[in-house]
Amino acid sequence: MDSYEEKGSDESVKKDPPKLKQLDITKGNVVIEVCDPITKEEKFAKHTLYKIKGSDQDGLFEVLRRYSDFDRIRSILVSRWPGVFIPPLPPKKTVNNMDAKFIEERRKALDQFCKNIAQKPSLQNSEEFQVFIKSKNTEVEKLLSIFQKFNVEDTISKYLTYFPYLENKGEISKDIAKNITNFKLYLIKTKGYLENIKKNSKSISSAKKHFYNQLSIFQEQVCAQYEKVAYSQYHGNKEEKNVFSEANNIKFTNAVSKLKEPSLPSYETIHEYIDEETKEIEALLEAIEQKDRIESLEKKARDKERSASEDLNKVLAGKKTMKTLLSKKSKEEEVAEFEKTIANAAMDGENLSKLVDMITTILWDEEISQFKTKKMSEYFRVIETGAQNELINLNRVSEYWETILENSNIKELSEK
Repeated sequence: MDSYEEKGSDESVKKDPPKLKQLDITKGNVVIEVCDPITKEEKFAKHTLYKIKGSDQDGLFEVLRRYSDFDRIRSILVSRWPGVFIPPLPPKKTVNNMDAKFIEERRKALDQFCKNIAQKPSLQNSEEFQVFIKSKNTEVEKLLSIFQKFNVEDTISKYLTYFPYLENKGEISKDIAKNITNFKLYLIKTKGYLENIKKNSKSISSAKKHFYNQLSIFQEQVCAQYEKVAYSQYHGNKEEKNVFSEANNIKFTNAVSKLKEPSLPSYETIHEYIDEETKEIEALLEAIEQKDRIESLEKKARDKERSASEDLNKVLAGKKTMKTLLSKKSKEEEVAEFEKTIANAAMDGENLSKLVDMITTILWDEEISQFKTKKMSEYFRVIETGAQNELINLNRVSEYWETILENSNIKELSEK
């Protein structure tokens, strides 16, 4: 069967399949990290290189990659592994992308991307990813270009290698395809909700952070200063009459010291979780839409077979078709050409149908199932972390105000 290579959104043309080496799934789990970003300047532009280093069964590896290289390998994996969840990347940014804080945040996200890939044996050991993490050539884009073609037969062979249970899976239930469609619609709807939640969680996160920062300023620059400048005139500079500047009260001093410590992330943690979930929903939708794309290619192959069969019947009946109207070929040549087209289209349709079934199974049995399990586990972890951190923050504030109430002057007043 000839292979399909996408051009544009819907068109496909015939190309010879790329000659690839034998797939190897025997390699052990990779240990990988993205670290030590380096900013370089070339002429009038700056760019950042991120070090990828680690080890696997073949030994140690270490390469330098730009963000655009990460973006390229992900695009290739999406195209060549239809139906497989490809972890998301941090978004592109063209302004202020040389800021040290931004670079570190991006490094963490790229590190998580590689670690997520490493958790999926199929992607971890794929030729594409192996080239990405091991080729010393800094022009990795050229090396990855050989993987840009999508080939149906190669993909089927690859999936049978990495997902051997697909060989004897049997007929796919219509309910599974329907469930995937329903889950896709759910994800689209949920994504809209999450955008609103993300916006609100970011707002409250900023407000809480500002509150904790301002409380420390309130203690030192408002209350304590008020006692020194104004209140001291009322009690004749007697320090024992102070509340917010008790220098000899160790418990109060410790409480004030804790108040100055940076607040622990609570709502920030929830915001980051929602933000990451939104990106992962988009990535899962991308995998599901790849199934839709292959189904569209199958439909085109079936339509082509049907159209060629109708034209063949007309030629056999001695009639002309749109394709043979101006043809100078003999009837026998036209018949042979239509028969060849029908055979090729039928083979394409069968292989595409087989691939659709494979993708449907992978999506439902692995990707969607794992996505749900991961989200449940992450949700409990994030809520626990956020709640614990917020309790620590609140305890600091509570301890501070409790020491205020324990001040002897306030106690004396309340006892009267």
